[in-house]
Amino acid sequence: MPLKGISGKSTLSGRLSRSISLLTLGLFLMFSGTLLFVVYSLEDAVYKEQLKEAASQLARGGRLADSFRIVNDLSEFELASRFPSLSEELNPTDVFGEFSNEERHYHYMRLDGVYLLLDSTDVPIVQRALDDIMLVLIVMLVPALLLALWVARATSRHALKPFKRLGEVFAENQSVTAVDQAELERIEEEDVKQIARELFNALDTKARAMEQQAAFSQGMAHELRTPLQVMTHSLELLAQTQAQLSGSAPFARLEKSIIRMQRISDGLLWLTSTQVFTGSINVDETIKNTLASLESEVLTHHVDVSIDVRQPCQLPLPEEVMALIVFNLLNNLVHHGKSLCGQLPWRIVIDKRCISFSNPSERAARVPLQAQGFGIGLLLVGKLARRFSIGFECKAQEGWFSVSLKLE
Repeated sequence: MPLKGISGKSTLSGRLSRSISLLTLGLFLMFSGTLLFVVYSLEDAVYKEQLKEAASQLARGGRLADSFRIVNDLSEFELASRFPSLSEELNPTDVFGEFSNEERHYHYMRLDGVYLLLDSTDVPIVQRALDDIMLVLIVMLVPALLLALWVARATSRHALKPFKRLGEVFAENQSVTAVDQAELERIEEEDVKQIARELFNALDTKARAMEQQAAFSQGMAHELRTPLQVMTHSLELLAQTQAQLSGSAPFARLEKSIIRMQRISDGLLWLTSTQVFTGSINVDETIKNTLASLESEVLTHHVDVSIDVRQPCQLPLPEEVMALIVFNLLNNLVHHGKSLCGQLPWRIVIDKRCISFSNPSERAARVPLQAQGFGIGLLLVGKLARRFSIGFECKAQEGWFSVSLKLE
């Protein structure tokens, strides 16, 4: 499993530590296997030299040691029945060979028509030193793994250094356009420098587009305020001079339309302004007041509103912004909600640090919002929430769609 940081997420240091440790362990096992193979090969070479020395001594008429003896053939060991492939192992062209029989191990040398046998069972050169060899290998493995971990950590720190510098470059400047290209050029690693250039170009293009959009929205919001004020004053004047008109349905619709345009204008002004809002609102009271002003829409579309206030909640945003958020979420419910028994259920749960709006929906849980037909309302809600450092999250699961606003 990959090593993880305090947060439980995989890190570059953890991945490098695991990879280099596995590489070190693999190389160590290969080295250990090769070492044992070489040691056993050297043991075979020693036995061959002993057989040669015994054969030379025999040729000179000397006496063989107790571990040596001469046999005419190997039939007494019944090797053919034990090892069907022995005819390949005992190749007539091979001068030297070895085999085991009845828990004894033998090395042999072919002489003229006979075999010179060496019983090596009681004199194992490698077997006696094998425990010491394994102990040395295990002792070497521990510092090897520690060295691998140190190399992994040092490599990850070096690899992350240019990216940390890249983050500092953007963090030290309040906007992307304020980043100096010369600061990016001071990054030494060419591949990271290229990533920095591409990131800068992408963010710069997006920042300029957002600045243009913000300037346009702010201008439009200001331009709307003057005709809205004129229309509002005109309605007030008509209500005073033409009492019969103030109670008519067209007059009421016109009045609500103007109020709706005022909400949009106020929201756009807050969205595009840099003014810091220092107050807070009572969410429960603001939502209820907003829904009261939207009573006709709620009744017309058969919206069944239930508000569950678990704990009082104070949000750091203006009342008109919260009203605009509620209006857009209600509009989203009307256009995309699923009716149950002729009603559009809308659950509003208010907690100390979270407000959730949920309703039945036929939308697939994993389909992106952009592909589900949701209009600009949700995008505007998200931008307004983030404008005041409030978390915004949309979820669609088990037939319900929900929007959450959370204090970060």
